[in-house]
Amino acid sequence: MFQCSQKHFLNTLEILMLNNIVIIILQIIKSICVHQSLPQLAESLPEGSEAKEMYKNLLSKSYHCRTVGEEISQGTFVVGSLERVWETSTLMTVDERAIVGAVSKMWIFRRAIVNGLEFQSALYKKTTARNNFTVIFHRNGKNHYGSVLKYVKYAVKCTRMSCAQLHGRCSCTLPMYYIALVKKLARHTCQLPSYQGMQIVRHIKRVTLADDIIAVPIHPSKRNV
Repeated sequence: MFQCSQKHFLNTLEILMLNNIVIIILQIIKSICVHQSLPQLAESLPEGSEAKEMYKNLLSKSYHCRTVGEEISQGTFVVGSLERVWETSTLMTVDERAIVGAVSKMWIFRRAIVNGLEFQSALYKKTTARNNFTVIFHRNGKNHYGSVLKYVKYAVKCTRMSCAQLHGRCSCTLPMYYIALVKKLARHTCQLPSYQGMQIVRHIKRVTLADDIIAVPIHPSKRNV
């Protein structure tokens, strides 16, 4: 009798534990769905209402509260300081230098503002709330997802023969370029599990980080996700 009661108790305890796990999963899914629906809910608010104005002010703070650096183009700025990359510097790897190519001067920076939105990079270590360096960028007529490693400002090497004899003391005004070093994201073969043939969380995709690094010019059409 005792053994039967003990077995029944353990089975009941296991069912309760499974139910608690299911409840926790459902709570997580509900929180994710609510969070993802916030922009749509905000758009449905009446224009000019107090709630709509507060929502706009919260969004605009990310732009106005930042101390921006030099302007890359209209509405696009460097955030924070530029760090000079010297020949012996460890700020950039050999592969990253090869992607940029031959330069006369080069700097890195960790954040940029594009059209009022702040884009960070994996090099920016103060990100605690969320990943803010996964972006969509346009390349070869297609949209791609990628992870920003760092931002680079550089000036190409002068090609004048007279300057080549000055051993680095060229006084020519060379154009400056701003790029993001990005690793592309590819869809992973193993995705989140489904329940009875239905995918429970449809808007989350598992991805893998590519090994190759590409240079993406910084321009206003880029946006974060």
